[in-house]
Amino acid sequence: MRPPRYMALVDKSVDACLAAIEIYNKPDFRYREETFSILMLNAWELLLKARVTKAGGGKTRAIEVWQPRTRPNGTKTTREYPKLNRSKNRMTIGLDRAIALVRELQSDSIDDRCVQNLNLLTEIRDNSVHLHNISPGLSQRIQEVGSAALRNYVIAAEQWFNVDLSDFNFYLMPLSFHSPTSVVESLRSERHPISVRNLLEHIANTEREHPSDEAADFNVTLQIQLRFVRTGSLDAIPVQITRDTAAVPVQVSEENIRRSFPWDFRTLVTHLRGRYRDFKQDTNFYRIKREIERTERFSKPRYLDPARPKSGKKTFYSPGILSEFDRHFTR
Repeated sequence: MRPPRYMALVDKSVDACLAAIEIYNKPDFRYREETFSILMLNAWELLLKARVTKAGGGKTRAIEVWQPRTRPNGTKTTREYPKLNRSKNRMTIGLDRAIALVRELQSDSIDDRCVQNLNLLTEIRDNSVHLHNISPGLSQRIQEVGSAALRNYVIAAEQWFNVDLSDFNFYLMPLSFHSPTSVVESLRSERHPISVRNLLEHIANTEREHPSDEAADFNVTLQIQLRFVRTGSLDAIPVQITRDTAAVPVQVSEENIRRSFPWDFRTLVTHLRGRYRDFKQDTNFYRIKREIERTERFSKPRYLDPARPKSGKKTFYSPGILSEFDRHFTR
């Protein structure tokens, strides 16, 4: 069976996204952030146009620009005609119009966080002509915006078109090549020209207006943090959470545990009720929960008496546990 027309747009969108990641992850590329923002916005525009086309019954007219013609006497025709570009091909809508049309859809839409993330990415692209020397601090802020745009993209592609992107390495890595000292020093605003300071302030203001939510599908930025690792030296010992008794023990404070596992059972259930249309707190749910709790990165029990495992306990959960429940319930 021939695939629908909008899937051609989806394929081009994925190609643009992969190109953005490949450029960004090159070891030495002086126009990294600017090129990534251009290609990532192109990927998003194609994906949004595909969504509009799908909602329009698969017809390309849904994304074409149609308008009345002007008669010799200056009046407008009642009939609309496709607007042509300089090559005499039909023009299609731009990113802003595609965003507005997808926002109007009742399902498989995007929220304010996703829109603001795309707006920030557009600002980075539009201001790129002024950013000749991007410091590590600004690179980190742009990477946080770009990582959120990438995560939002993967979620939208999977939800809207059932596109499995798990075979691709969708991550942005260049920040790891900068030392922590250089990153911290570059965050001092007085070291930046006015154009860079304005962009940093705009990103910060947008974050405050639309705070990130780990349980949400879309986010404005993704905060980049290093956990457990204190050095990038080759002599450093890699650490991960494990039940292996032979592993190197690492002392983790109560504050760090609650930062990674902020939800108690009641909070978890509240998020599940708001996320799924068929969620029921029945025996099936408790069976699924017990299975997921076997994976330590999703839950952490806190015992009243750590020396006595059979004493009372309370389990806390990571927001990442929602990805596991997604396999069992309908969003």
